Amino acid sequence: MAWLTVAVATLVFVLRPLSIGFPSGGLDASWVAVLGEAATRPARWGVDLAFTYGPASALVTRYFTDGYLVRDLPVLLAVALAGGGAVACLAGLAVAGRARGGLLVGLAALGTAAGLAADLAQDQDSFYFALAVALLLLDLSRPPRHRAARAAVLSGFALLGVLALAKTSYGVLALGLAVLADARAVLARRRWPLLVPVVLGAALAAFLACGQRLADLPAYLDLQGQVAAGYGEAMYLPAARGEILAYLAAAAGLVAVAALCGPPGGWGRTSAALGCSVALVLALKAGFVRADTHPQIAWSLLGLAALALAVGPVLRRSPAGAAALGAAALAVLWVVAPLFLLAATDRQPEQLPEIYGDMRVQLVTEIDAWGRFLRSPARFAAEARQAKAAAFEAIRTAQPLPALAGGVDTVPSAQSAVLANRLDYRPRPSFQEYSTYTAGLIAANARFYGGPTAPDWVIFGPGGLDDRYPAMTEGALWPALLERYEPTLKIGDWVALKRRAAPLPDVLGPPVRLAARLGEPVALPTRGPVFARITVGETLLGRLAALLFRPPALSLRVTLAGGATRSSRFIPALAAGGFLLSPVVGDADGFAELADGHGAEAGGAEVTGFEVGGSRLARLFYAGTMAVELRAVTVPETPPSPEAAPLRAALDRAVPWLRSVRAMGRSADLDGEKLSAPAPTDLTVPAEGVRRLHVGFGLYDGAFTEGRTEGVCFAIAPAPGAPPLWTRCLDPAAVAGDRGPQSADLDLPPGLRSVIAETRCRRSCDWGWSYWDAIGPAGG
Repeated sequence: MAWLTVAVATLVFVLRPLSIGFPSGGLDASWVAVLGEAATRPARWGVDLAFTYGPASALVTRYFTDGYLVRDLPVLLAVALAGGGAVACLAGLAVAGRARGGLLVGLAALGTAAGLAADLAQDQDSFYFALAVALLLLDLSRPPRHRAARAAVLSGFALLGVLALAKTSYGVLALGLAVLADARAVLARRRWPLLVPVVLGAALAAFLACGQRLADLPAYLDLQGQVAAGYGEAMYLPAARGEILAYLAAAAGLVAVAALCGPPGGWGRTSAALGCSVALVLALKAGFVRADTHPQIAWSLLGLAALALAVGPVLRRSPAGAAALGAAALAVLWVVAPLFLLAATDRQPEQLPEIYGDMRVQLVTEIDAWGRFLRSPARFAAEARQAKAAAFEAIRTAQPLPALAGGVDTVPSAQSAVLANRLDYRPRPSFQEYSTYTAGLIAANARFYGGPTAPDWVIFGPGGLDDRYPAMTEGALWPALLERYEPTLKIGDWVALKRRAAPLPDVLGPPVRLAARLGEPVALPTRGPVFARITVGETLLGRLAALLFRPPALSLRVTLAGGATRSSRFIPALAAGGFLLSPVVGDADGFAELADGHGAEAGGAEVTGFEVGGSRLARLFYAGTMAVELRAVTVPETPPSPEAAPLRAALDRAVPWLRSVRAMGRSADLDGEKLSAPAPTDLTVPAEGVRRLHVGFGLYDGAFTEGRTEGVCFAIAPAPGAPPLWTRCLDPAAVAGDRGPQSADLDLPPGLRSVIAETRCRRSCDWGWSYWDAIGPAGG
């Protein structure tokens, strides 16, 4: 019963199909909800949507819809059975003819189950990668007439073809290993090439079964390829060098084991080593490009692939060697990978039991769900529907949105809130702003906004994930948004843009083209708002690095009008698509001011120059020269629509304050109209001719909701070190009335040209997140 042991372990420890996913707020939860709900329309992939996951994403996310239990659950049951069959056949072939072979197969199954149990704390990617490796090893090892092994290989690769519609990387690896297996079979004259047609045929069948159109398949493959191609350059978070080196050393050792112990004869060992190499390189990219918790994918695959080798080729040569390799694999899965996870989440090694405790909770949850499902599938489905409705209600309560008539898109990753508030969500193809990072994805979004299905409303707010330049948030779309949409409503930190009855004239002026070099400063030849396209080419080495892992990082350093500088990540494809370079607009209010014709006050500091740079190593991966195209941005000031008039009036009132901030040289510290001034801070504020001063101030909510602030004192003094003319201390953690925006008016003595706005710590400066949002003439 080895196959059943592994199948149950796969189902309960890895796939966990009844630990159903429900909507929730947040960045990742939003894309899960979008993809899950898209399956109920169904959306046209490659036309309406593009993402790292595909139309069958619920096979991985387990997002609940009415079709999940009848459509996705059977596929996951089949995956578990195929995995169990593959391991049982691998071990059975390895011990064929040995004494006590049944005992060895049972031990191999138990060891595999123990390794799979570690996946309670891991991403499913590693399991599917390892399944592909195990199927390759089985195909290389099986006798031509072994029916059970042949069935396991064919069914396993077919299921991986189906899973390609859940996440593209599964299909990429499955197809690559199928090519290897078929090539070896042809060279060794063992069989006709079967596996490539099986993978492609299953993927095509799944594509059609998901309600997709055959005519959309080229567009789907193109955009999914775009998503994969740009990932390394756009989404990286640096990994610890020691961890990468440790992984590479272990991976090299595993490839050596495959080369030495792989199936003998007919290119068997070579194919096994190549297959392991392909899987481990793919895991390197999946795990270490974005090194937050993603390295767990790489470590988990390393352990699971080692188990596949141990129960198959190594066991055939030496049971003792298989035991040693299996023990090392379990150590990686149960100790090494969790320790690196602790380090990635800023926890200490002694907190390792916390991970095991979380794994236990997940296991208990899944087992309990199976008990409820088997007692009454209908009741289980009804309870899931109720839980999903409650989840949407909780999002609606936490993040209410106004009723917006017509189609709605959102630039911030707040799709869960849009869906929960029952708005008519009409997403652009690359629907999360941080993943629109190649020319093809940028072009797809531009076509959407230029076409007949463009939304009536756009919820807008710049991002800045991973320290990107804020205006690179769908930066190429900004001219179209300025021309075709009007800032109409304020929604928290965002602005709702409504489609204009008639678009404005082209807001971009004629291009000014410059030749520049990497690492050298470029002065802007014009003042005012500037839209830029900066094209940095890759060398052959750079293109190879992008394919296999990622090229080194580049940075964008801008020089502000006051002489200060600001550095951000530079993503070449985003810069080539275009973005607002000047001024620095980091919030929705700044965009609204720009859209209303207040270009000089739009959000933040004016940029006078910039430099794209990188390390000496980076210059081996990028061309030394870059093409720069600059266009002045001119938005005519037009009368607001009645619906937009209140927002326009509020923005107009803020203009004097923004000019004052610019005069202080502190534009870069603006967050909307709030000027960050964490205690202790002194600001010199122009006040010439002002007799009565109005001040707005407060502490950010996070100072007392997330932190433990002890409060901040605010003061206005006539000169540095002079007794204050006015003071007010806030303690929002203890006094409810001290929360939120505050204001006061005070009389100034005649003759002052400026005043000093002070913030001071009451006791501790920890969490002293204070701000000013108005300092100017009262009644002005």
